Amino acid sequence: MRIDGLDREFIVIGENVHTTRVLLRRNNRVRVDDNGADAISYMDQAGNSRFLVIPEIIKETQDFQEGRIKHVKAALQIAMAENCDTGLDYIRTIVTQQEAAGADYLDINVDEVSLKKAEQITAMQ
Repeated sequence: MRIDGLDREFIVIGENVHTTRVLLRRNNRVRVDDNGADAISYMDQAGNSRFLVIPEIIKETQDFQEGRIKHVKAALQIAMAENCDTGLDYIRTIVTQQEAAGADYLDINVDEVSLKKAEQITAMQ
């Protein structure tokens, strides 16, 4: 990225693809989906309104109880499960938004998905 008045190229590193990223439960994107499940609404890459259902394992966390949702962690956990399409789509959407915002590189951090090393390695693969 070039910035007027700067004699060198400015490198942008996008950091929104981290399992520590938080949405507050009071955020207007946190809703109940058509099936009555707690979910995060988002627009997919095709412009369609979608829902990422919040997994029970996320709802059991202290963060969730205190009003915070680790939404990238939720998407990653869904992506690692059998029905992975929604989780992968949510993560792709975040990546696309970072690219559109001018990120030259993306710092994708998934190791905090779990304290268990085997699960961390699986997430990184």
